[in-house]
Amino acid sequence: MASLGNKVVIVGAGCFGVSTAYHLLRRGFTDVTIIDRAPTLPAPDAASNDMNRTIAAWKDRDEWHDAYQESGVLVLGLSEDEAYANAAYQNDVALGATLTYFSDAEAIRASFSSVVPTATFEGHAGYLNRDNGWADAGQGIAIMIEKVISLGGKFLSSKSVKRISRNLDGETNGVECEDGTFYEAATVVIATGSWTTSAFPDIAARHTTGLSTGKDEAELYKDVPVVLDFRTGFYIFPPTNKGIVKMAMHLTGYTHTKNGVSTPRTITDSPTRGLLIPKHNVRELRAQLRKFLPVIGRLVADAIDGTMEPDVAAKFAIERSYTGSDKSRPGLPIAELDLDQLCTSQDLLLDIFQK
Repeated sequence: MASLGNKVVIVGAGCFGVSTAYHLLRRGFTDVTIIDRAPTLPAPDAASNDMNRTIAAWKDRDEWHDAYQESGVLVLGLSEDEAYANAAYQNDVALGATLTYFSDAEAIRASFSSVVPTATFEGHAGYLNRDNGWADAGQGIAIMIEKVISLGGKFLSSKSVKRISRNLDGETNGVECEDGTFYEAATVVIATGSWTTSAFPDIAARHTTGLSTGKDEAELYKDVPVVLDFRTGFYIFPPTNKGIVKMAMHLTGYTHTKNGVSTPRTITDSPTRGLLIPKHNVRELRAQLRKFLPVIGRLVADAIDGTMEPDVAAKFAIERSYTGSDKSRPGLPIAELDLDQLCTSQDLLLDIFQK
């Protein structure tokens, strides 16, 4: 259990790291430092610095300004064979959410304005959660960073942590960076997301794209709900205020192995090809198109000050055992990413997927 006066170093200024710093400072910790390898924050390639994420909170405009848009979330895929989607529905019912159940395609289509072109939704059942929506995740992280600074938290950018330091008794006493600098700490929080295994091998992807809409199209679709189809893994957001529509396949993803460890591949390590996705997944996205932050840090703070319930702590333990796959992600088992099969702009121009 950490004392309020102990030095805390958090590695990673994404959702987990920034939220943890915020909650620790709110609880009275006085020396909290967040270190991140990125020269600017939020980091351009951080998973949490996204244009939008589905969420059911952030409704306080004084706290989150206009980061949250309560568009509703349309969940498709309810059937006897889709246990995960059915469980999601029952969970929303138990939470008392404002829900509308749709038994068939006609009912789903009727939930949209008659002037909005949509898919046919043939063969689908689903429900609309009117209490949910989406948030500009990057804007949310930026707001939280400002809150942490106002509470006295310190940010160190352009710092890559090389190792966690321990004393002769094996207790953590700080971190050493690639540039040779050392930062003392009684508690070190590793919040490096999918970089953890490659950055700290001694401790222990989704396929996304977007398109730009015209002004008229953006206006037409701005009030439609987020759509998530549990049968195929396809989801799509309404246009942002810049007219960008984000869509993705919520599938099992790929590994990208370097020196025997899977490492994220982003615009930082591959500026020209870091955002490309495999051709196979572009085909899936096209097929689907033709048819149509704040609480996680509280849990980490609970672990640091010793108030986390044992059953919750077990779920966050780094040595925990994995008993099953993520039932929300359909598709094949995780495979190694083939860089030769990434879809380029030239591929799209050649229209190779129409054959």
